[in-house]
Amino acid sequence: MSQTLDRSLTDGRADMRSPLSFGLIWMVLTAIGFAVGLLAGLAFMWNVGEGLQAAWGPVMAAAVIGVGGGLIMGTGVGLQALALRGRTSQLARWVIASALGGAVGLGVLLPLMAGQEPSDGLGVLLAAGAFLGLVIGGGQWLAVRHQAKGFGWWIAVSTVAVGLALVVAFGLGEEGRELVSAGAGGLVAGAVEGAGMAWLGRRL
Repeated sequence: MSQTLDRSLTDGRADMRSPLSFGLIWMVLTAIGFAVGLLAGLAFMWNVGEGLQAAWGPVMAAAVIGVGGGLIMGTGVGLQALALRGRTSQLARWVIASALGGAVGLGVLLPLMAGQEPSDGLGVLLAAGAFLGLVIGGGQWLAVRHQAKGFGWWIAVSTVAVGLALVVAFGLGEEGRELVSAGAGGLVAGAVEGAGMAWLGRRL
């Protein structure tokens, strides 16, 4: 009787710790994945952008580099899938959905924002980041929707997280501070998404 009670209390404490632990792991993976994906995606866009603009014009070039850069950035975000082992069998789908969401999101955004600079306004950055987070989060939800009921709130979490993260990343984005700005953006995305997944992770 006493052993059963002790085991029950221990299991209860483990259940209470589990969402927090999962949220912290998610935060770390998201922070790393977002920062690395953002840096790699921007490096790709900077390296190929000028040549594509000269060949195809600004709008078409923006679409192409948006798809490529978004694919890279989304793949970085998809690093989150490492935390899903044992919770869902759709790990590959999560990564693919993240990558495609990034590609579609930036592929649509960059032609619309051609000729604008991030400094043109925090509102523009917030709206662009929110749209990107909406598309990525929507793709991720689609990847697990059959298994996770009530997980649709994840789309809102992703929208807020990426919107705020891009504002912070580009708000700090001065030449020579790319690592700091990307890292800060990653921490913001990780904090918001980690808190959201601590709440929603029970549904996976």
